[in-house]
Amino acid sequence: MQAIGVYGARSLRLLPDRSRLVMVGLFFCTLDYRFNIPGLPGLAVAEIFMLIALAVLYADAVILPREVVQKLTAAVKENPWVFVYFGWAFVTVLIGFTRSADNLFAFRNLLPSLVIYFLAVTYLVDGKKVRLALASVVMGACVNMALGAVQKVLGKPYPNALHEGAFIKMDLAGNFVTNTPSGFFVHPNGLAVFLLPIVLILVAGVYKGLFAGGWARTVSLLLLAASGAMLWLTFTKGAILWVLVGIGLLALPRRLQGSVFGIGVLAIVVVIAAAVIAGMQSHGVEFRTINSMMTRMQIWDSAFAAMVHDKYILAFGNGFREIYFQSLRFSELPYLNAHNNLLNQIVFFGIPALLIHLTIVLKVMMRLGSAVRQSTDEPAKTLQLLMLACLAALFGEHFFEPTLDSVALQVQYHVFLALGMVVSRKGFIAQAQAE
Repeated sequence: MQAIGVYGARSLRLLPDRSRLVMVGLFFCTLDYRFNIPGLPGLAVAEIFMLIALAVLYADAVILPREVVQKLTAAVKENPWVFVYFGWAFVTVLIGFTRSADNLFAFRNLLPSLVIYFLAVTYLVDGKKVRLALASVVMGACVNMALGAVQKVLGKPYPNALHEGAFIKMDLAGNFVTNTPSGFFVHPNGLAVFLLPIVLILVAGVYKGLFAGGWARTVSLLLLAASGAMLWLTFTKGAILWVLVGIGLLALPRRLQGSVFGIGVLAIVVVIAAAVIAGMQSHGVEFRTINSMMTRMQIWDSAFAAMVHDKYILAFGNGFREIYFQSLRFSELPYLNAHNNLLNQIVFFGIPALLIHLTIVLKVMMRLGSAVRQSTDEPAKTLQLLMLACLAALFGEHFFEPTLDSVALQVQYHVFLALGMVVSRKGFIAQAQAE
């Protein structure tokens, strides 16, 4: 029972095991699609799952209210900052009504992540369930990759209308490309961000034997080749770079694994700094693929200008309109957000949201680093290294992408936060080959 951590055996016996619900949800939440029904508000796939999950949790609470409250309390105590983050975001929505309802839509895109996080930390309590959850995410990625392959060959279908930036996408040589694979996302960069941890999971499947079974490594190898090829075809330089960073963390020699947290943080800082400096050096250079960094930096300038012009944004966010007007002055591409997940925390929900966001990811990564250092179970250590590598790579790539306005990408990010909490619990044993 040690792997269960803060959750009591009595509650587990009384309440139904909802881990299968979580795994089904993880699969469907990878499909970043919104149904638009005339006369009704559009519903994303993740939102539909959220409503179903809340109905199930409500039914559980009606039958066994004490046990459900116990589980919710345990999840909050284990990492209160996650719940503080969503609470603060909701406060900014209420305050923001004095200006506009824009914050409400931003919060709505984020809300399914809270439900998924709670379900994951509550029900994915052992190594077998964690690996099945990862397999569910990989299967969802396969659907996106299959759609991306069709898009590359036929130039359609695109379930969601492509963002205008997708039509000026360049390959690694700086040439414009067509039929770029995007899956269910509105831009190939979105698909690339989504595939980033998928590649790392499959690397662990091949290199570390993450999934048990005679065919597991062969299937992982085939899917790794497919996901790597699809990632390459998105021509998203940042995602490719951060995959390499993640692989480096995952493959650290045993003597360095105890310092994986510090190495991960150092890698994030160094790679981000190098990318920004390289982008600054591209100013005035003939139009090439690296110049996309200059466009990002112009949008960042727009965000800073918006914050200076309207101090309300610093406290409570809701700066979408102001940054759009500023981007007309500073950027070649008018934009409604900062194209940077850290700056967007401020643009969406204010500086407190940024500070809480940083606290959450550092707390989880520190826990994982400590777990790796203390773990004597090799399969558990593999999962711990994998979660830390995924979070570090995602955090780095999010610095250059507007992931806060994507339902699926936020769900994915919070899934890895949740799994990071689970596998770093004291006494967690993966039992990868025995189950």
